[in-house]
Amino acid sequence: MAVGKEENFVWVLETMLKLLNSKSNMSKVVVTDRDATLMNAATTVLPKSSGVLCYFHVCKNVKAKCVTVE
Repeated sequence: MAVGKEENFVWVLETMLKLLNSKSNMSKVVVTDRDATLMNAATTVLPKSSGVLCYFHVCKNVKAKCVTVE
């Protein structure tokens, strides 16, 4: 894990919240590519939000693991 990476994610998420100006606009879902540091930062900054994986990245990982039979 890169040094300071989680702190950077925390800063970005906290800055995003300040820009929203209202708790009614608070993110209820955080979409990630399964980056552990982003998921940890989201849990810290947005504890009531749910984390989900990006559909594109899930498909990409499935395709990488699939074996085609001819």
